Amino acid sequence: MTRRQEEEVYTKQKQQALVEFLQSIDTALKPQFPNLSSVEQKKKQKTRDLHRRIIDWRRGVIETVAIARAHGAIWLQSEVGKDLEWYSNVLPVHSYELVVLIEKDTQSDSEKNAYHRTAVIVFESLRILSQALDELMKYRETRELLLLPHSELKHIEEVCHSVLQK
Repeated sequence: MTRRQEEEVYTKQKQQALVEFLQSIDTALKPQFPNLSSVEQKKKQKTRDLHRRIIDWRRGVIETVAIARAHGAIWLQSEVGKDLEWYSNVLPVHSYELVVLIEKDTQSDSEKNAYHRTAVIVFESLRILSQALDELMKYRETRELLLLPHSELKHIEEVCHSVLQK
C-alpha cells in the first residue's frame, strides 16, 4: 500500500470515528432535552383543547341568556349583562385565531406579533367576562343561573394562562 492510500484509509477511519462519536453524543444528550416538535405539538393540542372548551362554555352562556331572556330578566340590559353577551361571542373568535396562528409550522414576525396581540385580546376578554360574572353572582336572582358558567370561566382562565404563557 502506498503512502497516499494509507493516508486515505487513515482519513476515512478518522471521519468514521468522528461520525460515530457525534452520534453517540447525540444519543446521550437526547433524553436530557425535550423533542422540540413534541413540545410544539403539545402546545398546539392544548390550544385546540382550550378553544373547544371555550366553544362549549359559550354554548352554555347562550343557553343561559336564552333562559333569562325568556323569563324577562332585566339584568340582560345592564352593562355587565351586555358585556357577558358581547365578550362571550368575542372570546371564541379570538381563541380560534390563536389555533390558526399556532398551527403554522413556520411563523413570520408579523404572525408572531398577531399571535401575541390575539393572546392579549383573549386575556382582556376573559378579564371583562370574569368581572361581569363576578358582578352578576352578587345577586340572588342570577347566582343560580350563572353558577356553572362562572366556575367554568374560572377554569378556562387557569388553562389559558398555562397554555398561552411563554
